[in-house]
Amino acid sequence: RYIPDYNLRKWYWDMEWLPEGHPDYPNAITAIAVYDNYSGESKLYTWSLEDKSEKEMLEAFVADMQEQDPDMLIAWWGLKSDIPKLIERLFANDIDPRMLSPHKEVKGVGHKVLGNINYSNIEQPIKGRLCLNLDLAFERQWMDAQRGTLPSASLDYCASVSVGETKKKESKFTDRNEFFMKAWEEDTQNYLEYCMQDAELLYKIDEEMGLSEGVLAIQKLVKTPFEDCFF
Repeated sequence: RYIPDYNLRKWYWDMEWLPEGHPDYPNAITAIAVYDNYSGESKLYTWSLEDKSEKEMLEAFVADMQEQDPDMLIAWWGLKSDIPKLIERLFANDIDPRMLSPHKEVKGVGHKVLGNINYSNIEQPIKGRLCLNLDLAFERQWMDAQRGTLPSASLDYCASVSVGETKKKESKFTDRNEFFMKAWEEDTQNYLEYCMQDAELLYKIDEEMGLSEGVLAIQKLVKTPFEDCFF
C-alpha cells in the first residue's frame, strides 16, 4: 500500500552506565539523554542515591518512548553498545524489553527470556523503530566523498570535523576510568552534562551532514530494507 512521505520523529540518544567493577551498582545505567527532533528539546533521565532508582528511571524512559513513538533511534555505536545495555538492564530490573517496540518484538528477547543481543552495526532488532548507528553513516559519507580513511571514529573527532565542536570535559576526574567510576556520585553535574552533550552533538552532526536522511533517500530509491542501505 502507499505510505505518504513524512518527517520521521527521531530520537538522538546516549546513555551512561557504571563499570562492572563498581562496588555497589555494577553495570547500572545512570543517565539517558534524548534530543527529540519534533520538540527541538533535550530531556535527561537519571536517578541518584537520594532520588528514585534505576528501575524508575527506565520505566519513565520506556513510557515516554511508547507515548511519543519515535520512528528512529539514533546513537553513536548504539547497536553495539547502548541498545544491548538498555535491553540487559531492563531485563535485570524486571521490565519487559519488548516494550521498546510498538509491536512488542525485539530480536533475542522472549517472554522472561534473554537470548543473543549481540547485534551487528546494521541490525534492526526493535520492530517498528529504525535503529541507526550514526558513526556508520558518517564513515560511509566520508568514504563516498573520497576523503580517505577516517582518522578516528570517535564522536569527539567526528563532531570536530563536521560541526566544529568537541565535547567539553570539565571534571575533577581527569582519568577516564576514574570519571566513569566516580563522577556520577562525586561530580554529578559535569557527569550529566557529559551525557547530554552526546545527544545534542548527534543531532547537530546529522543536521549538518544529512546522514540519516541520506540513508532514507537510498532506501526510497532502491526500495530495499533499511539495513541494506549502508554498503
